[in-house]
Amino acid sequence: MTKASPALLALLLVCALPAVTLVAAAPAPGSSTGTETQSTVLTTPHDSNGPFLELENTANRLTVPEESKRTYTSPTQDFGTAIASADDEVRADAGHFAFEQAFDETTDPNERADLIDASRDRMEARVQALDEREQRAVQAYANGTITEQEFTQVLLRNYNEANELEQQYRDLLEYANRVPGYSRNSVRPMAGTIATHQSQARAEIAAASAADRSPTVTIETSDVGYRLSLISGDRYFQEVARFDLRDRDGDSQFGSFSAAESHAAERYPWAQGNANSYHFSSTASPNLYLTEISHNHGELYSYIDGATEAVAREHQSLVVSRLPIEHQNTWERDTVAITLNRTPGDGPAEVRVTDLETGEPVEATVRLDGVAVGQTGSNGYLWLATPAGDYEIEVETADETVTIAPAT
Repeated sequence: MTKASPALLALLLVCALPAVTLVAAAPAPGSSTGTETQSTVLTTPHDSNGPFLELENTANRLTVPEESKRTYTSPTQDFGTAIASADDEVRADAGHFAFEQAFDETTDPNERADLIDASRDRMEARVQALDEREQRAVQAYANGTITEQEFTQVLLRNYNEANELEQQYRDLLEYANRVPGYSRNSVRPMAGTIATHQSQARAEIAAASAADRSPTVTIETSDVGYRLSLISGDRYFQEVARFDLRDRDGDSQFGSFSAAESHAAERYPWAQGNANSYHFSSTASPNLYLTEISHNHGELYSYIDGATEAVAREHQSLVVSRLPIEHQNTWERDTVAITLNRTPGDGPAEVRVTDLETGEPVEATVRLDGVAVGQTGSNGYLWLATPAGDYEIEVETADETVTIAPAT
């Protein structure tokens, strides 16, 4: 039997963590003066339900509105998040402990099946509560009633609670095995529902912040959704949620499961055509279907709403070196040449700094819209999680500082 976890000890351990450091930056106008070579990137509405980037030679992507607020941050889990997460865990453990006791106190298969169903329904209700908490936070941040720090901490708190729910889901599957005739398929859809708050982007942020090595995260928010993007190692992570494209209470427009799968496949033709593995499933949330694809550039997790027929959530993890270069700009200044290689769909961009005379790599500090986001190092390059729309990049070497503004 699972015992309640020592949440108080976890709370004490995180009390020493530093507070979040966040800097807000407004979009910077401007255009490049270098040369540019580009191929076509088509931006179209997705079934008239919202922006969806249809890209060439890589997976399509969900986007947020152009007027979104922009922030660059290196988040850490603060004291307030630790308290809230510990409280969430204590309450979750108490409910799961009560289920385990009730399950062990009866041997009747029907009663045990009812207990499993009730526990599954409570888990789904908790995920819905996470959705609602997140949506309130996004809207509050968009209208200025909460800070960037508070918004970021809500995302991490939901991630922590989703991890706790995942463990309880795994336990519930084991209990289902102990009930003759009970179908585990009644429980399995919970996995996809919980995973809406377990993106690889959040996992990277949580792991890095706990180790006090947070990468810079680009956050774009509006009152209808948000986009997180970051570079960690050789990977680019992106998470997008569109609340305006999610209708839990609407009627599904798909006449069958196969119709839903066919519709989902049409959203990502390149990823489907270059898939190494593929899985499509319904989740425990009403009208929500999950597409999972491992492809040549990385991994894709897409949630399609059956009522709106739109992608409402999307998680992507991409290997930056495998992405095609769609736009290339080069600027030459007094001592350095700066090349910006941009990938499709508001994806990551690579900055390369070289000596103008010798062509050797140059170490430089790189700022995105005035916020320091990293250094090129001895190899002379740095990958950036650039935002949608216009932005400025500032490159500072030992000899000069250069500001560039790539054209969109």
